[in-house]
Amino acid sequence: MRPVLIRIFAFCLLGTVLFATAGYLGNLISPVYGDPDLSWLSTERPEVGPSVVAVGNSHTVALDFEQLGMTGRDLGMNGADVMEAAVVAHYVAAGPGAKAILMPIFEDGLFFDNAGRSTRSRLSTYELMFRHGDWRVLGDDHFGWIRWTLGFIRRPDRWSAVVRQLFCEAPCDTPRQNRERWQPADPLGGKFVADKADRIYSLIEPRIGQREHLTTVLAELERAARVATARGISLVLFASPVATALQQRLDEILLRNGRSTNLARTMFRDWLRTARERGLCITYIE
Repeated sequence: MRPVLIRIFAFCLLGTVLFATAGYLGNLISPVYGDPDLSWLSTERPEVGPSVVAVGNSHTVALDFEQLGMTGRDLGMNGADVMEAAVVAHYVAAGPGAKAILMPIFEDGLFFDNAGRSTRSRLSTYELMFRHGDWRVLGDDHFGWIRWTLGFIRRPDRWSAVVRQLFCEAPCDTPRQNRERWQPADPLGGKFVADKADRIYSLIEPRIGQREHLTTVLAELERAARVATARGISLVLFASPVATALQQRLDEILLRNGRSTNLARTMFRDWLRTARERGLCITYIE
């Protein structure tokens, strides 16, 4: 009986190794969760590049680099949370070229967390970290991390993207700069802001009041700021017009539900003040 069990175990182990190896090689050829634009951070970047890089959520579309008189690159990801944005900012700062990193942020948005939701932005962030040898779990997102580690073996595209990368003659990935990103017709309109705020509240509600979560988010942000400061790069946090309108609406929802509107604001302001006192090059534009 024992030899049979040994053979079964050896067969399962061999199969696991073969599948894992095939998945790893396939993921190198075509990342299953990779963002085509984030691949720019994993390649050899020129010393002279965009002077400004925008990271964060879709609010980066509020930036008009040409109007600002800058050469810029937009690495914003729809639905990204602050931890994901901070990871991208860290790798932007670690490479050459950029003079400033712009990141949209608003205080109650610090509660927003994609942990466990397996969103495209979260999985793309794990992919970026993996390509830089970083196997950390973001916060308490153990489920999302496990899903990412298994995703490159059981590919949702059924390996079709790997086949295209191997055999197509034209470039298979389309950079976001050549694609139209969705924008609402009236982003400051009452209905859009109200609907968006209601949606955000439903997502942040489990995190509201969790000091530990805010501490983790701010620590990730500080990690990026330290690398940026060491390389003479300014980290500029800004509240977009849409974020300001959302913040006001969220404050109303929080008060209506008997929740505090001050925790995220107080912790963020305290962190910002102490980070500047420690010499970190951070600017906050409201």
